[in-house]
Amino acid sequence: MSESSQVLRISRIELQNAGKVESAQLTIGGSQYEVQKQRDSNIPSAEFSPPLEAQEPFYLSLRKKWVWEWSGKKISFDPREVLSKLEDHQFRKVQGNVTIVLDITPPTQLSDDPATSPAPIVTQSGLLMPSTEEILRQCPRFRILVIGKTGVGKTSLINSTFGIDDARPEHDKRGKAKIETPLYSKLNDLFVLHDSQGFEPGENNNLSNVKEFIERRKTHEDVKEQLHAVWLSFQAPLETLGQRLMEAGMEEFLRDKSKILGDIPTIFVFTKYDTLAEDIERRWILSKRKYSEEDIGLEADQYLKRHCIQRIQNLTNQKNIPYIAVSSKARYAGTLKGLTELTHQKVSEYFVQRHGISPVPTVTVMAQRVVPWLNIEESINVGKRKYWRAVFAGAHFSGYTIEDCLDVIHTDIAKVWNFYDPSGFLLCGKFRGFMMRMVDTLNENPTKAIARSNTLLPESGIALVAMLPITLPFSAGAAVIKWAHATYERIPEVQRKFMAYITDLTHVMDIIFTLTVSRNEKKLAIRIIKAAIVLYQTSQRRRDVHIKIKELPIERFFGGCDINAEMESIVKSRYTTDDDLKDKVEKITSAELEGDEDWELPHGGDFAKRLPIPPIP
Repeated sequence: MSESSQVLRISRIELQNAGKVESAQLTIGGSQYEVQKQRDSNIPSAEFSPPLEAQEPFYLSLRKKWVWEWSGKKISFDPREVLSKLEDHQFRKVQGNVTIVLDITPPTQLSDDPATSPAPIVTQSGLLMPSTEEILRQCPRFRILVIGKTGVGKTSLINSTFGIDDARPEHDKRGKAKIETPLYSKLNDLFVLHDSQGFEPGENNNLSNVKEFIERRKTHEDVKEQLHAVWLSFQAPLETLGQRLMEAGMEEFLRDKSKILGDIPTIFVFTKYDTLAEDIERRWILSKRKYSEEDIGLEADQYLKRHCIQRIQNLTNQKNIPYIAVSSKARYAGTLKGLTELTHQKVSEYFVQRHGISPVPTVTVMAQRVVPWLNIEESINVGKRKYWRAVFAGAHFSGYTIEDCLDVIHTDIAKVWNFYDPSGFLLCGKFRGFMMRMVDTLNENPTKAIARSNTLLPESGIALVAMLPITLPFSAGAAVIKWAHATYERIPEVQRKFMAYITDLTHVMDIIFTLTVSRNEKKLAIRIIKAAIVLYQTSQRRRDVHIKIKELPIERFFGGCDINAEMESIVKSRYTTDDDLKDKVEKITSAELEGDEDWELPHGGDFAKRLPIPPIP
């Protein structure tokens, strides 16, 4: 397989929302190019004719007002990433408040091979490309349109579903977003939002603008430019307060819904469900009625059917109306999960029916940060596309080491979970090394019980001291993972290691999800990852998983049994099935995870003595 490289050709650069940035300097291959504010727009930009060409990573330095030296922080760009995330020949990168926009001319290919696919990831002994790289090349972001009038709670809905707090239009004032203006977030690069403020009285042009926008996206040939889902947002109206469900413009839109939207996956989202639920609860308390949370949910659903769904059915002339009521308040967290699951279901049905195997359902899962089991399911689906199927079918990877094969599987799993990891901790060699070292515990004595004191939390349940460095129970050094450097062999013991690695990594990711996403932690840190490793490594769940893998009969591997089914069964059983581990994870507080530290700290010392982390038996 020959290695090829694509030439990136940059015809223009613009810095949007530049604020105090006076100018910038683009450095490509040792040459510098100035980016100055333009007189007519006051926006730093530059055009290049002929286009600048880049094959290697390049960077941009910013100069701010009153600071006449270049910023020490360089904003780097990888040509392969730029090419994989182009939208209408533009690449956007958010750095702080600044959005950097590169205009790209169609790339040229430097290769003896005429194929135009991007170069695969380079491993130690050859070329293997993660499946997610091809998926994200076809569809780099989940594209969603949210329609609803100002004040219905769209911002909270988007922030909670996609784990962000910084999506914003690039030119427009808050609350006045234009549908054509894509909204991006540096905290989650796998979705792009188009926001319409609804059809307010006096804004007659907005309805026609929305129709034109949807029509262009609906008929676009490139799947990454199409709309992948639409949320029609309404505040659940309270009859007692005389609230209206929708304005006249929305009624007109719904009468033409079939013509405007066609079969684009569309969900009717009723926001501020907490207001409706609590109104019902208040009335029941006053009447001294006995009730449960389930009773409130059923009553609220009947209310929505009477006051909202029936009217929408009449306007659209459609009986099947996918809808859900949501709230971003913690008490109603299940509603956001329901919305995410319903959206994924409708997106999958639509794009699989139209395209067969489609990247859109996968990217939909990668973009959301609400439902961890969807990430687990999709990592299985991605794995079965190529590498799981090959490994467990006993395929030969001539010339590749076990580590090479694990690298692409690891990358695929990490990419599907899509944590905000700007430092790349989950893809670095240290983390991979710790995960490979954990696989060595397949050889430990399965009859040994885990002492209750040998856990991250003391028996009394007292939480760890905040800022206390966490010492991992093993090293990631090369000496302890010699097996990974061996050439891949078609034998059951190698496949057992693959099963253990995939399961262990998925469980650690699942724990990281609980420690971060579900607690509104935005940025991933080494300390959080180390806590997840220790929690899982010292758990009965990890031992049970390894025992099951170790005890699989040899004939299961090459005797015609679907080993992928065995693999799926183990992976789908989440860490939460271990009540003790689940309890320990939930007791870790956000305060304890604050701060940063190195992967490996000097052993010994007071902090090591105070932290009850055992060595591996």
